[in-house]
Amino acid sequence: MPEVPISIASVTLTGRFIRPDGTPLTGNLVFEPPAHLTMSDADIISTGSATAELDTYGSFSVSLIATDAPGMQPSDWAYTVTERLHQAAGRTYHVKLPVATPIVDLADIAPTDPAKGDYIVVTGPPGTPGSTWYHSSAATPDYGDVVKPVTGDMFMYPASGDLFRYSGTAWGYVGSAKGQKGDPGGVTSVNGKTGVATLTASDVQAEPAGSVATHASASDPHGDRSWATGLFMPKAGGTLTGGLTSDLLVRAAFLKTTSTSEHAVTIYQAGTSGAGVALNVVSAKPTDSAMYLSGVETARGTLKIAHGNGGASATADASAAAISVDLQWNGKAGTAAQGIYLTATEGPTTGRLVTLRNSDPTTTDDFAVAADGKTGIRIPVGNAPAAALEVRQRDTSTVGVLVVGADSTTQPIFQVKNSGGTATLEVGTSGAIVTRAVTFMSSALQLGATSLDVGGSGGAVISMKNATTAPTTNPSGGVIMYGQGSYFKVRAGDGTIFDTTKRTVTGAKGSNAALASLLTALANAGLITDSTSA
Repeated sequence: MPEVPISIASVTLTGRFIRPDGTPLTGNLVFEPPAHLTMSDADIISTGSATAELDTYGSFSVSLIATDAPGMQPSDWAYTVTERLHQAAGRTYHVKLPVATPIVDLADIAPTDPAKGDYIVVTGPPGTPGSTWYHSSAATPDYGDVVKPVTGDMFMYPASGDLFRYSGTAWGYVGSAKGQKGDPGGVTSVNGKTGVATLTASDVQAEPAGSVATHASASDPHGDRSWATGLFMPKAGGTLTGGLTSDLLVRAAFLKTTSTSEHAVTIYQAGTSGAGVALNVVSAKPTDSAMYLSGVETARGTLKIAHGNGGASATADASAAAISVDLQWNGKAGTAAQGIYLTATEGPTTGRLVTLRNSDPTTTDDFAVAADGKTGIRIPVGNAPAAALEVRQRDTSTVGVLVVGADSTTQPIFQVKNSGGTATLEVGTSGAIVTRAVTFMSSALQLGATSLDVGGSGGAVISMKNATTAPTTNPSGGVIMYGQGSYFKVRAGDGTIFDTTKRTVTGAKGSNAALASLLTALANAGLITDSTSA
């Protein structure tokens, strides 16, 4: 039982609670002082409450700070007592525990009806000292051994039984405590024997000498040992044939081992059907976690889950999972709980947050999230992702990244925004690419085909295949460039078509027919407007 420091005045409070039939009650009592008690002389501050548990007899004993302890602030206060009894009504009332009554029973001070007021211990003035009995083994009275005797004190010599009384001024003989010696005589009859009878073990139906040792070494002399074996587990341990049920206000179990090879607890569900599980943890407390799990491992997981296929084929457990999370509404209109929450409350880790390996655990991290949040898909084992998202193509037959748009969507299936929130690059569901920023290309650009056709050239080259259908209308505020008949053409906004098709110039040079033919060819190519006269 905890003790109040010796430097602080205390009172020992006892009590016992039983039912009318004598059955001990169970539960506890809570003693709550004011919020803080300051004892400057002892350099101690006391706060909180004290709890006394009822034992198997319904009793308790607790040491508490006296309510009028010297040098304590505040002073002149009372404890608030709350009775918390199992299967019985409790009460709340106040009591004072003054220093003058160092030991007190709660039954002497607890109010029978708390509504009529609080009971306190009232210490009256000290009474007249009573007489004291003294004794000595000395042959003659040695009154010098008695310091300051008072009237009525008694003095006795154990050897003689003589008694002396102090009259206030001197000791006087008053008689002897020993009576006269009687006639020793013999018994009238013992087991049919008269006079001085000598009895043997058989006369009183006792076991002969040595029987106790024989009895102690017997395997089960009374048959109670085999009976107890079937009802009680030995201290060294054993196997239960029934279950364990605990309903307590304190910790129900503490299991510990210092073994380097044995588990502290093994829970084994040997059933192969039904809904029963190996471990079912249920909590009705909404302000804390249902279970705490902590460890100090250096090369293993704090929680290691191993799932084994319990079916007959390689795909028998296709609907199973090593970890399954079900976010339930619990009779409410919904839930906003997070499925998985991972954080580092004492500062960031330098290791990965998530690592998933399955396709080839020796060479590939299928999914990894680094300490800085960078994410990698199909990266080499142990590699740090090279970007916010790094995706590596699995093989030559697998698409690296696939985005499939929704039916009838009006939103792009891929979009890139700058820090200001402007979409600078979009890919629509039709495959159309929209860029709202300057585009740089350091190599060739191929239009109209999925394979490069630049005639063996290199560097900044534009290759354009013939248009399937040449434009028939004029562009608005610009030009249309296209290929037709393997020649480059440009249709202007006014309908003029710049045509690079090779032209033939005819006519005699001397009569200016050649010049006329050239003008006509240039005009047909869209390079000039022929406004000459004949």
